[in-house]
Amino acid sequence: MINYGSWLPRLHNALTIALLGLLLGTCAPSYMVPSSGQFDSRFSRQVLQAAFDGILDYHIQKSSPRELAVWSLEGLEKLDPSLQVDADPRRLTLRRRNGNTAYLSLPADNDVSGWLATTVDGIVLARELSPTLADLGGEKIIDHMLTSMLQNFDRFSRYKNAAAADNSRAARHGFTGIGVSIEKTPDGVRIVTVYDAGPAAAAGLVEEDIFIAVDDVDTRQATPQEVAKLVRGRNGTEVRITMLRGEDIKRFTITRRPVVPQSVKLRRQDGFAVVRLTSFNKGTTKALRQAIRQDSRQNGKPLGLILDLRGNRGGLLNQAIDVSDLFLGSGKILITDGRNFRAKQRFTAEDAELAYGVPMAVLIDQRSASATEVLAAALQDNKRALLIGSRTFGKGTVQTVIRLPDGGEMTVTWARMFAPSGYALSTYGVFPDICIINLASDNAGNPSAVRSASDEAMQLLDQRRNSANLSEAKQQALLASCGPKTLSTANGDEALSIAKTILGNPSIANIPTQ
Repeated sequence: MINYGSWLPRLHNALTIALLGLLLGTCAPSYMVPSSGQFDSRFSRQVLQAAFDGILDYHIQKSSPRELAVWSLEGLEKLDPSLQVDADPRRLTLRRRNGNTAYLSLPADNDVSGWLATTVDGIVLARELSPTLADLGGEKIIDHMLTSMLQNFDRFSRYKNAAAADNSRAARHGFTGIGVSIEKTPDGVRIVTVYDAGPAAAAGLVEEDIFIAVDDVDTRQATPQEVAKLVRGRNGTEVRITMLRGEDIKRFTITRRPVVPQSVKLRRQDGFAVVRLTSFNKGTTKALRQAIRQDSRQNGKPLGLILDLRGNRGGLLNQAIDVSDLFLGSGKILITDGRNFRAKQRFTAEDAELAYGVPMAVLIDQRSASATEVLAAALQDNKRALLIGSRTFGKGTVQTVIRLPDGGEMTVTWARMFAPSGYALSTYGVFPDICIINLASDNAGNPSAVRSASDEAMQLLDQRRNSANLSEAKQQALLASCGPKTLSTANGDEALSIAKTILGNPSIANIPTQ
């Protein structure tokens, strides 16, 4: 179990990150969404009000209703470059190059209701001035306005329209479909992964199968998004799928079921349990626990556990915390801080459940980000695992995902993240205990060379944990150090080889087993 601190509300199940932050409500309010191509000023105000409230309440950067309104209206300029929006202390001016001009008197800077009314009035006047805007529906207008507003904050705050938000929700929380991940190739949309125990696996679909048709709809020229839309549907309904497998045509009838994207893959290699974590969604902790227990029952205790987090861009923060707690008997996992009082939290592990007594290594690279960095820092700072690879991305912030009345989502940065040892995870990311850029390819299995690389990495790690006290020149040098290393096919997976060398000889880097 995880201790959140007795002074805090239990928000753990709501926390997400990266792609993905605190989900404020799982259901959209019951608004009547206008038809595509229509503009409804009342509905637009409802969407803008939800967006303004979310920013003002949660964003880590304090702003005023005036700033939000002006930044939003400036988004109209991108839809019609001949339109110009200006705000002085007394009035808002909308002007087109043909000379037509409209004015609005302005409320007090912190009058939220007044600025919402001004924003909507500004849209109405802009549509009267601009034939381009008059021909656009509310969805496109709101899309550009919210995108413009959020561009004035940090790079991780953003808006997604209803269609894009629906895909993001499916990635986080699952969807009703057949249980595959797909990608576009020159030959068509092909299956990348068939989820274990999913409907597709039960029906006999395999990786590399290429979609030809879904319910008699030709998909040979379709995009992955179009195929996904055809394949998904109501729970219990059937979908007919025609696939190309090599030179053969295969036909399947599959019953749709709720599916959570598969994020865990475990394999035994040379006596080691190698676990690939591709993301953190609502099923990650459960799937990881089951995979490790099943592997131990079938194959016995492994020589070591290697957690591969390379390329993992993050996901749900609560899952990263829960995964950390699987391997930690005690100690801090994460500290967060922000402007909103609910952003000030402490997460602490209480009891380990998995891999007791098994040495651990974690593989990271510069694509490891967000929730992934939380897990890596927690295992490193609590001396539970040795990190191998290159420094991580350095995202270091938590986002809240706010569902808007139009079905879209606004992702808002609301907290900063700090490793258990106290350093901020932003900018520099998490540094490994062994930086593979300092190790020659042919020395990956050489204990002496690995020990030397470990000593060099420890100096960088010490600088990383004290980066706030370094001079600007040393900070820049630190940022440039331990970058990515391109691995050739001939050399194989160097980081994995190093992990096996160390776990097979724990004294090299003094790896604790628990």
